[in-house]
Amino acid sequence: MGLELYFTEFDVNDGDTASGTDAERDERIASYTRDYMDLMLSYPAMKEFITWAMADQYSWIQQFVDGDELVRRPLPYGDDYKVKPMRQAMADAFRAAPARS
Repeated sequence: MGLELYFTEFDVNDGDTASGTDAERDERIASYTRDYMDLMLSYPAMKEFITWAMADQYSWIQQFVDGDELVRRPLPYGDDYKVKPMRQAMADAFRAAPARS
């Protein structure tokens, strides 16, 4: 159809699987991110990729966490701006993506 695809406001809501240590959760999120990005970036019509934000504290998902739930870890950097495995998964997916014209 000749349409361009835009990947916007990306984040990962781990609400259904928010268990385990932060490191375990981060690895699951990174794995999901890489699989999903590999699929989406395989489409030649994919033109843009935008995250919701860069650090977890700025994610819209945080407003839906109630007192009994773990704080979500949906973005490539933690609240302290330290790199999480998701950031490496994103970089790896971009490097592996087919070249765009």
